[in-house]
Amino acid sequence: MIKRRYLIFLLIVLSFVSLFLGVSTVNLQGLLNFEGNQWQIFFISRVPRLISILIAGASLSICGFSDAATQSKPICFSHHCGHHG
Repeated sequence: MIKRRYLIFLLIVLSFVSLFLGVSTVNLQGLLNFEGNQWQIFFISRVPRLISILIAGASLSICGFSDAATQSKPICFSHHCGHHG
């Protein structure tokens, strides 16, 4: 349960950081000062990018889980991972 808390915290922190990474300059001070150009970049570019990344990650995890559940065999065998014996 503690691992899940760390992962959720890490997801939130990295999502917040990704909102301010990109080619155009967007910073928290500019958003708090209601600068129109930065808000436009934020809502037209950064937020949709974050939403699409989160949807893609969730979709891939669901596909991997359903694939492993329907085939009822492991994705990786021990000899593929380097464990011989």
